[in-house]
Amino acid sequence: MAGTIYSQFGQIGIIVKDMDKAVEKLKALGMGPFLDFKPNYLQKTLWGKPVIPIDSVQTKIVKVWAGTMELELIQPTKGDSHWKRFLDSKGDGIQHLSFFCDDIEKEQNDIAQKGFDIVYSSRSPGRGVFYYETGIEGLVFEPSQRKAEDRTGPGPFGWKIHHVGVIVKDLDRSIAICESLGMGPFLSPKLVLTRRVLWGKEIPVDSVKTRIASVQLGIVKLEFIQPVEGDSHWQRYLDSTGGGMQHLGFSCDDIERAEAEIKRKGLNIVYSSRWGDGAGACYFEIGFDGMIFEVMRPKTQ
Repeated sequence: MAGTIYSQFGQIGIIVKDMDKAVEKLKALGMGPFLDFKPNYLQKTLWGKPVIPIDSVQTKIVKVWAGTMELELIQPTKGDSHWKRFLDSKGDGIQHLSFFCDDIEKEQNDIAQKGFDIVYSSRSPGRGVFYYETGIEGLVFEPSQRKAEDRTGPGPFGWKIHHVGVIVKDLDRSIAICESLGMGPFLSPKLVLTRRVLWGKEIPVDSVKTRIASVQLGIVKLEFIQPVEGDSHWQRYLDSTGGGMQHLGFSCDDIERAEAEIKRKGLNIVYSSRWGDGAGACYFEIGFDGMIFEVMRPKTQ
């Protein structure tokens, strides 16, 4: 995958209904500082048509860094847009993944020639972006051209982003689409679970089955999860939304301490598991409209 833009993963885009509430909840987890982003747009297109007047579609955007990864919070405030439609259909959640490139026009032409639907594009001084649909359960990618000094920011948050979790109907199809874009190799974890707790109740470790595969995209992994058997938060997300980006995964050094801290903050733990050697995971709702984070201690550090 070296030499493609997908090795330059730089941003995770989250759509929110209430920016103030979202910022408040993330601050409570220790994130910050939060920075307003107000680009001077020169051009916008939506679904292949120019946005005229250019201010007929508006958003409020705030950025925060978790380590070296930028989180972009977007609240639609005016007009019909792909952001607004995402919010209406799925509620708050992860909408897109952004990758840095050096020539936005070339990338946009290449993606159009491959037959992918370009949802949105914009140009502003020193910056250009476009969004396209991958065909994987609403997964949207955003190539972004920006100055080198705009690609990093302050991020003292204690947990490091490890992966973005995507719930899919068909794992093999999802992998094939990503491989057609130059991503790979995809690897499947081999975990022997010793404990599972779902919605506060311990369940047999073999009562829920999934297929999982991930690919490294720069410093972060893209993780596909296909529910196969049993009731689970993954299956319910797939049933209620049709799939898509369900959670952000963060790595930590001590899963027991991290889970205890989450409980102390009064956050709702959806699922936790252990697989020996101090490794494990904990999914929890961060407090605005079903947005889920996962903190995990990988098997190998």
